Amino acid sequence: MARPVEFDRADVLRNAALVFQQKGYTQTTMRDLVHATGLNESSIYNSFGNKRAMFLDVLKNYESQFARTVNALRATHSPREILEHTWWSLVDYTSESAAQGCLLLSAANEVGFYDNEVRDYVRNAYAAMEEALEALVREGQAAGEIAADKDARQLARFLANSYQGLRSAAALKPSREKCEDIVRAALTVLD
Repeated sequence: MARPVEFDRADVLRNAALVFQQKGYTQTTMRDLVHATGLNESSIYNSFGNKRAMFLDVLKNYESQFARTVNALRATHSPREILEHTWWSLVDYTSESAAQGCLLLSAANEVGFYDNEVRDYVRNAYAAMEEALEALVREGQAAGEIAADKDARQLARFLANSYQGLRSAAALKPSREKCEDIVRAALTVLD
């Protein structure tokens, strides 16, 4: 009987995400995934099912990064500080030469037209982000850090859109100055 393959699932998913970001879902081959993850083809099939199932796992892991970041900051940062930290970290991500853009948006654009499960997953991921942002805005409003006269849901929707837009802009390799201008403007909605 073959011994089960041991690997760090999070590392494998991160490495697979890089390939999917660089090549897109349809252009990514099993050979690409083998090379990127260090797993052999049978281990990928046994652990993930197939390329599509692995892609869905990659999307889930990718999307959860936002929630993990926010939750990690909750213990030491106020709601406004969390929002500011998150947006300013986008400047670093977007202006890095290796940044590829937003995997969720790429998945929606490439695969979402014909794969309802991918489209619905991306739609739900965006909705979850909006809900998390709305909760932060409401908490910040209650604490007096964010303008209380503004609609929290509208702010959350705007912030989610600006976050995804800036992540997507990474594919265009904008200058750091341009990214900083965008973040400065986006954060003014909190005042």
